[in-house]
Amino acid sequence: MAQLELRMLISEKTRSDELLLNILPTKIAETLKSGNEVEPGYYDSVTIMLTDFKGFTHSSETLEPLR
Repeated sequence: MAQLELRMLISEKTRSDELLLNILPTKIAETLKSGNEVEPGYYDSVTIMLTDFKGFTHSSETLEPLR
């Protein structure tokens, strides 16, 4: 049973890491995973869209970035 639990834990850890890397740059994700604070940064061009509504994926496929 311990082997199954270990495999499940590794699988969930991998899934968690993949999700984190889908929403954050690698450098920031790695810093957070190591337990350190992330220093604020400056980016010349950034778009951030946070949402939680039904049909988002379908709707976002037709959106053009703002310039």
